[in-house]
Amino acid sequence: MSSGLHSLATIIKRLEAATSRLEDLAALGPTSQAPSHPILNQVVTPATSEPRPVPPPHSAVEPPSPAPPVVAEVEVPRSVAAFDENVIEGKLKPFVDLTKSFAAASVVEQISLVETEFNDLRALILQATACKKPESDSALAKVLVPLQNDIAAISRAKEANRKDRAWMNHMTFIAEGATAVGWVAVPSKPGPYVKDIKESAEYHGNRIIKEFKDKEPKHVEWVRAWLGLLEELRNAFPYFLLAS
Repeated sequence: MSSGLHSLATIIKRLEAATSRLEDLAALGPTSQAPSHPILNQVVTPATSEPRPVPPPHSAVEPPSPAPPVVAEVEVPRSVAAFDENVIEGKLKPFVDLTKSFAAASVVEQISLVETEFNDLRALILQATACKKPESDSALAKVLVPLQNDIAAISRAKEANRKDRAWMNHMTFIAEGATAVGWVAVPSKPGPYVKDIKESAEYHGNRIIKEFKDKEPKHVEWVRAWLGLLEELRNAFPYFLLAS
């Protein structure tokens, strides 16, 4: 009987010890987490693909551009053609080129104004081929305004460069002769008018020749070229008659 009680007491103590152990474990809580599964823990990123470019709409073939209109060439009147050949091409352009080859900038500038003057004279001859002669002096004066402005500009160029004493005779020589284009306003005696202008300019030309004939012959050539242009201008009056 005593041995049975002893066994029962032993079992009870063991149960109490086991219970106490379980309570201790419960108080401590879980000490570790369940191991993670390597495959389950992988973040699966869905594959992204760039949007496919939308092809451009099919463009229709553009029709060819229309051919440019054909511009008919305007025939130059024979009076203007003669003036171009004998005055502009024959005398003026060589004179301008000669001036640029040796003269001072002030003289080259003045000669560019002379070139404008002769182009305006050409325009007046061309205008005369299509229009009647002005019936009044006031109407004629309006037509001559461009030439009057050219003559004034050439004279101002001379006055503005008086300090350039080495070239003053040259610029005076040009300014005197530039008034010869006024023959268009003297229909009764254009030849004598141009002759008088040429002789007036020749006075200054002779001074240039005297100064440079032995040291710089190009100045002499230049003087003769301007006088030759004025002489051709005197011969140009028939061109104006043809145009009128």
